[in-house]
Parts: sequence; structure tokens; C-alpha cells
Amino acid sequence: TAIQSSACRHGIATLPSPIVAAASLSGGSGVGDISSGPLVSLLTADGLVHMRSPLCVAVPLTTIEVGTRPNDYFSLSPLPSFMKHGGGKKTMLATSYGGEARLVYYQAESPQVFADRFIKLSIDAFGPNGFPRLELANSIGSTFSATSYVGPEPTAHKRSL
Repeated sequence: TAIQSSACRHGIATLPSPIVAAASLSGGSGVGDISSGPLVSLLTADGLVHMRSPLCVAVPLTTIEVGTRPNDYFSLSPLPSFMKHGGGKKTMLATSYGGEARLVYYQAESPQVFADRFIKLSIDAFGPNGFPRLELANSIGSTFSATSYVGPEPTAHKRSL
């Protein structure tokens, strides 16, 4: 399954499982990292909610598991951020055919999570030895587990991101 965003040069993302539902999460100031602005959430048939920015849907921000296998969650609905339980966080309601529902909160990422995601995207794009990995990790404060990530073989598309 693929999604496309016309506002970005790199606006195509291929997901490993078919998309069952999608929801737009507004809010945030749009200042800072891309997770502070509006987001697109995608529920896939494997029970995962993928969070992405409409600025560049090809870059994953986070994945949250709501369903188990076999997944019966079929709906995602955004909820107002002023709700008491959300505490101002971006909130969605996922519902299942079995009558279950789960509140899913998306918290803005910490500088540490952002640094780790940046290192992993760099390794995906350039390979484990295609850039000064340790120097970059030290300069942005990435964790050891992120710098030891091997990742798949780099492609021209990943390098262009």
C-alpha cells in the first residue's frame, strides 16, 4: 500500500500492510521538529498506527501497536486536544469490530528520540560506513543502540530523502 503527498518532493511511502483507516491530527505550533505540526496517522491491517508528517510522508516518525494478530481494528478518529485525558497531546480513538476501543496519544518526541531517529535514517540512506557515524552521533547526542543499528542496503531514493 502506498500513500502520496503532493506538498513534498519526497511524498511517497510504501507500507508493509494495507491501509485500513487514516486520520489527520492537527495542532502544534509548527515550530521545531516535524512532529510538532500536523500529522497523518495510518492504521494498517497488521494493527499498527503509523505516524507521519504531511510535509514528508516518506519519513516515519513513530509506530504504535493497537491490535493483535489477527487484527480487528478498523477505525481511527481524531479527538480534540483539549480533552482532559489527553493533556493537550494529539489524541485518536481506534475502534475494533470486537467492540474494543483504545485511546492513542502521540507525544512530541524528545531531543534524544529525534537524535536516534536521525542517526537511523542516516544509516538507512548512506549505509553503516557511508558517513562519519560516530562523530555525528557524538555531536547530536545519539544513544549507543542507535549508532549500532545496521539497517538495510542504502538506495538512491533513501539518499535523496
